Amino acid sequence: MFQLGAMLLLLRTTLRRVFARGLPLHELARQLHEMGNRTLPLVLVGLGCFGAALVAHADHEAKPIVQDIVVVGPPALHLLTRELGPILVGGLAALQLGSMIAAELGTMAEGEQLEALVMTGGDPYAELVAPRLVAGVLVMPVLFTAGLAMAALCARLTATYVYGSDGAAWTDALMTSRGDFVYGYAKAAIMGLAIPLAGSLHGLRARGGASAVGAATTAGAVTSFLAMMAIDLGAAALSAALGAY
Repeated sequence: MFQLGAMLLLLRTTLRRVFARGLPLHELARQLHEMGNRTLPLVLVGLGCFGAALVAHADHEAKPIVQDIVVVGPPALHLLTRELGPILVGGLAALQLGSMIAAELGTMAEGEQLEALVMTGGDPYAELVAPRLVAGVLVMPVLFTAGLAMAALCARLTATYVYGSDGAAWTDALMTSRGDFVYGYAKAAIMGLAIPLAGSLHGLRARGGASAVGAATTAGAVTSFLAMMAIDLGAAALSAALGAY
C-alpha cells in the first residue's frame, strides 16, 4: 500500500509539472525507441515459446478428455487475448523496463545529474519521468499486439507440424469478441503506465553509491511486476462484478 501511495503521488506531481511546462517530444521519441526495441525481442521469444507450450499442454492434459485438441484452440485464443497475453507481456516488460528505468534514473540521481538539471532550470518530473510514462502507455499495446500474434502463430505451427492437428483452430477468433480485445488492450495500456511509474519511483530515490543504484534497479523490477499482478487482479474483480465474463 505504501508503494501504491508513493506511485500515485509521483503520478500527480508529474502530471502537474507536465501541464505547467509541457512534454519534451524529443525525449518522448527517444523513450519510444528505447522501450520498444529493448522489449520487443523478449516479448516475441517469450510469447512464442508460451504459444508452443500451450499446445503441448493441451495435447497432454486435454486430449484424453476431448479427443482432439482442435476444440481447445478457440477458447485458448480467447484466454490469451483477455487474460494471459496482457499479463505475460506486462510481466516481461516489467522485468525489462522497470529495472532499466530505475537504473537510468538511479544513476542520474546518484551522479547528481538531477540536481544539475534543476539548477539549470529543468524539471526531472516533466523532462525525465513524463516521457517514460507516456512512452509506456503507447508502447505496451504494441507489444501486446506483437506478443499475441506470435503466441497464436507458434501455437498454430506447433499444432499443425508437431501434433498433426488443425492448427487453424488456434488462430480462430470464434470465441473472442471485440470486447475481449478492448479489455486486453486496456489492461496493457494501464500496465504501460504502472511499469515506468514504479521504475521512476525507485530510480529517483536512489542515494548512497553504486549499491543504492543496484537496489533501486531490483526494487524497480519487483515493484513493476507486483503492480502487474495487482492490475490483473483488479481487472478480473471488476469484470466479475460487472458481469463482463
